[in-house]
Amino acid sequence: MNQRENHPRAPRSTARLSTVHLGTGLALAGTIVVAVSYLRLIEYWSRYMVSLPTRFAWILLGCVVVGTVLHLRKTSARLGPVAFRVIVTLLLGAAALDFAGVWDIAENPVYPTAAVAVGGVLVAMTTLRPTGEMILPGALLTAGFAFLLIIQTAYEPHRSPPEGVMMVFALVPLAIAITIVGTYRRMVTQALDRVLLQATIELPTYGPGSGTSAGLTALDREVEEMFARIADGTLTLPLDPEHAKRAGELATELRAHLIAGHQQTWLAHAISESAVLAGRLNVIDPQRLAAKLNREQRDGLLSALWLLAVTDGDTDPRATIEFRDEAPDAPQITFVIIIDVDGLTRLEIEPATWPGLDRVGRYGVSNTVTGVQISVRVANPVLGTTRGSYEP
Repeated sequence: MNQRENHPRAPRSTARLSTVHLGTGLALAGTIVVAVSYLRLIEYWSRYMVSLPTRFAWILLGCVVVGTVLHLRKTSARLGPVAFRVIVTLLLGAAALDFAGVWDIAENPVYPTAAVAVGGVLVAMTTLRPTGEMILPGALLTAGFAFLLIIQTAYEPHRSPPEGVMMVFALVPLAIAITIVGTYRRMVTQALDRVLLQATIELPTYGPGSGTSAGLTALDREVEEMFARIADGTLTLPLDPEHAKRAGELATELRAHLIAGHQQTWLAHAISESAVLAGRLNVIDPQRLAAKLNREQRDGLLSALWLLAVTDGDTDPRATIEFRDEAPDAPQITFVIIIDVDGLTRLEIEPATWPGLDRVGRYGVSNTVTGVQISVRVANPVLGTTRGSYEP
């Protein structure tokens, strides 16, 4: 714990789900768009075709770019919501000035330059904020270009092709960047969530007793100390392997205390913690029968539920997992897991779901009005289970 000084300093920004390299590429693409727009400005300038509003637009755009770069260097490439709104407002103001500067093109074929460069700046900023926040400025910029194109085409139809090319050059890279970043973030989020879910199968069956308050107090004190060291800069983010391992151990122990205190099984706790499964799956297990599953059965059930909830198509399934004890007084532990899936047909279920259920017990599938129902019979789960499918 005292060897932290020997580790090399790691990057401090971890808020963008490993989009550093992706952001570098998009920043380069945005720079190309800005550079081409600036070359077009120089061409117009040499022919004395740059209006006063366009000049102010480029001055404002240059100030915004410089200020943004300085702000990102100061905040370790983090862009807060307030700063983002201010920057976007100024960028759209520069675009509006440029639109005003090229409004009257009756005598000279002058087309937007600063507004196109604004699209390049937005491309470079795509990885700095959530994807949803980038859609609004892109839509407003699109509306500005479309309005200018429609009005100018009404008076000068022959001007529309060059105007359309400039519009495409400004907006298509932005649309592609938003799509790529959104898809990448969704993939990484699901991958990280799946890894965290996999860790829950190692939790104790019921967790430690609720009377271990002294141990919980010690854990809480150690967690607070670690947070304090991160806050004052003694520990840098991301944590080095030694501290990261200890942080994971603390999280596991605290999770175990939480399970014991709230009488939740590992399955209910895993789903409630998951950013992907929470809200999609509902567990009904009043007798806490999920705790009777062994590690292999936990892994199989969790894998099957993940594949049922996360689909590649446009469907958004919802499922209810109900545990029913068939013979509570029998010497052999026997219960049934009923999985009711709404919004998903049998043919749309991922084939890899069935091997996961096969590790839990004997399963059967039937169609319902709203989807499918899967029944899994678990017999004597602690000692093992008979595998294979059955028809309920």
